[in-house]
Order: sequence, then C-alpha cells, then structure tokens
Amino acid sequence: MAPELVRGETPRPAADLWSLGATLYTAVEGRPPFPHGDPAPTLAAVLLDPPPTTRLAGPLRPLLNWLLAKDPAGRPSRDAIHTLLTAAQPTTPTHTPLPAYRTRTASDPTEAATTRPWPSPTEHTSSIQRLARSYIGEDRPRDP
Repeated sequence: MAPELVRGETPRPAADLWSLGATLYTAVEGRPPFPHGDPAPTLAAVLLDPPPTTRLAGPLRPLLNWLLAKDPAGRPSRDAIHTLLTAAQPTTPTHTPLPAYRTRTASDPTEAATTRPWPSPTEHTSSIQRLARSYIGEDRPRDP
C-alpha cells in the first residue's frame, strides 16, 4: 500500500507506480521492501523508512528507489520508466549457466522427469521488464 494511501489520501495513478515498485522489488530481491510481518510496523515503515538497499537489483536499483519514493509527485513518469527499463536490459549474457533441473508433471507422477535449463539472469530480467511494461500499459494500444 502506497504511503499516500496509508495517510488516507485519494488514490491516484502514482499509488499504482509505488505498487509496481514494491512488486518489482519483491521479484528482484526475493523479499518485500518492508518485511516487518505485522501490519502496524509495516505501515510505519512504508510511511517513514527508506527502502532497504537492494542486493540483487543491479541496473534496476535506481528505478526501484524512484518508484518507492514516499512523495507521489517524486515518482517517475511512464516515459522515464520505459527509459530505465530499456537501459537495464543486458546486451550480452553475463552469467554461467546453471545445470538443468528435473521436473515431473502433477498429472502423472509416474511419468519420467523432464530436464529443463534454469532461466538465465537475462531471461529473469526480461520477464520482470515485461511485467513492468504491461503494468504501465506499454503492451496495450495507446489512446488516439
């Protein structure tokens, strides 16, 4: 819940941007930006604490911090989000592939396991970018 909503202000599109930032932060870092468990300390942190420093966000760090700004007027525009997401897209893979993992289908537990490769960090970043772009409406037709 965006800080302005915690304060009881009227919902505006900037609150959705804060939610996008919290969702992306959780997807990238593997934990929410304000993981206090109980509602009261969590809401207090949303209102007062800066987002924790990211460990895994890499080039997405500036965007996450901007989206999680306490002041709705200080959050990025759709164009700025697009620019930062585009800049964060790696041009070449920078990882060592992990060994494949094995899965079984839930419908037939006796079926032989299927070997699949782990997604690369580039694929992970791309899926996060697709999520963000669909959230800000880039995958939808623009109004005339």
